[in-house]
Amino acid sequence: GSVMVFDIASGKKTPVYSSSVRTGEHADPVWQVQWQCEDYGKERTFYSVSSDGRVAKWHMSKDELKMELAMLLKQAASSLTAGSDKDTTPVSASNEAN
Repeated sequence: GSVMVFDIASGKKTPVYSSSVRTGEHADPVWQVQWQCEDYGKERTFYSVSSDGRVAKWHMSKDELKMELAMLLKQAASSLTAGSDKDTTPVSASNEAN
């Protein structure tokens, strides 16, 4: 998924910044964005998280949006079935009661 930054104060309907294959993109939809509060003299940055498991840090320089991989999230394996409190882990033959 792409990320775009708009200047809503200007009233323009086109993004000021837009991600691309060259600048970096998520492989799946972006679910959340969080601005990073920093000193005003520095680049403005924000983070995005996507269902592709990547947390990206975006740097807005004067004329370009740059992506930096901040973290890779992995889904934890679970032996519980959704909506169930019973363990559904298969039992091997050596663990079965006779």
